[in-house]
Amino acid sequence: MPRLVLLAVTAATWMLPLPATAQQICGTRAVVLDSLAKDYQEIPAAFGRSSNGMLIEVFAARHGQTWTILVTHPDGNSCILAAGDLWTPMPQKQRLSALGGAV
Repeated sequence: MPRLVLLAVTAATWMLPLPATAQQICGTRAVVLDSLAKDYQEIPAAFGRSSNGMLIEVFAARHGQTWTILVTHPDGNSCILAAGDLWTPMPQKQRLSALGGAV
């Protein structure tokens, strides 16, 4: 059940328009990945594919200083959906418990 709630919130957030003053940062996937690695030392932390074929990835710096959520369209164009700091990976036991699995 918690996963369904998370998916619903994510889907609802995805459909919200950006504020008029916000600029979406997009580019070819290779250029965006290079920038995340060089400028922020971010590496892949998680990924998945959306129902409409987009690749959703989370990148994070090794010590959690920064994180970025990247969306890559099937045509190879990538856009930064969100970014922030203080990334904290969830321990596996806690992830399994949150999903209702055995620990």
